[in-house]
Amino acid sequence: HHPPSPSPSPSPSSTGLGASEDGESVLLERPAKIMSRRGLSSRREGERLMSQGRVLVDGKVHRDPGQRIHSNANISVVDFENEVKPTVLLNKPVGLV
Repeated sequence: HHPPSPSPSPSPSSTGLGASEDGESVLLERPAKIMSRRGLSSRREGERLMSQGRVLVDGKVHRDPGQRIHSNANISVVDFENEVKPTVLLNKPVGLV
């Protein structure tokens, strides 16, 4: 009679765990879930914002709602609607207008 062989440990991608640069475990989650927990948007709204290219993860545009990211990642939403648009004033020669 043989003792049961140890089962292989689950891979980090299947557990949702990753390793940070300092070797500590970091939870990997879907960005929309993190955004919802932080009060940035609902999950569905987060997915819509990502598809529009309006979500930045650590300063880079993030469009894939299925790609898991570190739970401590810096997430921001870009609001193009309230963005200040520059106004350009030109002097036109007399008689042009």
